[in-house]
Amino acid sequence: LKQANARAESLLLHGAEPLLALALNHGTLSHAENARALLDYAWRMLLRQQSQTMLGGNCADVVHESQELALENVATLAFELIQRSLQALPGVARSDASPAPAADMRETHLVVWNTHNWHVKQPIMQPLTLPAGHYPAQVLSPGGKEQAFIWHEDTHTIEFLADVPPVGYVAYTIRLSSTPPDESRRPKVYNATHIHDMHGAALMIEHNRLTWRHLESGIEISDLLRFFDGGDAGDTYNYSPPHVDFVEQAQLVGTIQVEESPFYRRLILHHRMRVAPELNAKRNRERGL
Repeated sequence: LKQANARAESLLLHGAEPLLALALNHGTLSHAENARALLDYAWRMLLRQQSQTMLGGNCADVVHESQELALENVATLAFELIQRSLQALPGVARSDASPAPAADMRETHLVVWNTHNWHVKQPIMQPLTLPAGHYPAQVLSPGGKEQAFIWHEDTHTIEFLADVPPVGYVAYTIRLSSTPPDESRRPKVYNATHIHDMHGAALMIEHNRLTWRHLESGIEISDLLRFFDGGDAGDTYNYSPPHVDFVEQAQLVGTIQVEESPFYRRLILHHRMRVAPELNAKRNRERGL
């Protein structure tokens, strides 16, 4: 029940509601008042399932059975609103069923939507469906400014820095060529234990721990990115540790790598943690991997 509740809440909060806001602002949504009413109805139905006794599993079976059905109905309404919103937005979302692109195409376009109510500037990755023998050659902003991009040949995925206004969109033009992108358009991966930015800050691995340090001032935050796992036999409201609990910490393992492109550096770390898959009949945690 708790998983179904979290799924329904996520679908409304991160899917149906922001996409409906985009459709109402930028799309041609028929019967918009009905869509608004459906969203309100779905939220009311969800909130009625979120009492502490219901989510805590403290009601009669018949109540929880009706709760399962109500949460499934909320998810169904959320998917319906998501589909209506996507259909109302300009452009066509490509899928496996879409017709093959024309062999003589010289450019294609990618619309980047921002469902947040704040300005977003970040790298995005998007698989491209291109005719055989065609490759991205340039990425242009609406003003015609060329954007740096990375081409992942193995997945036919393009990556570039998108800059999109709140609850809005930007249409980028991707010019094509018959020549594969050269090495400058491909991410470089190499072994290293640190990365730095243009502001004098660095992330580094020291003594198997991740540290952030401002090189000029010496200010640092040490021992970042620690993962712990402990038991919880309670519900979404109250923490209830098992009778015997093991608290495990993840360990840094393997080779540390850096992935670098013209617009980002990423530090790639691998951790291993022993995680208990479940509680046993005596409410104790058992070790696992």
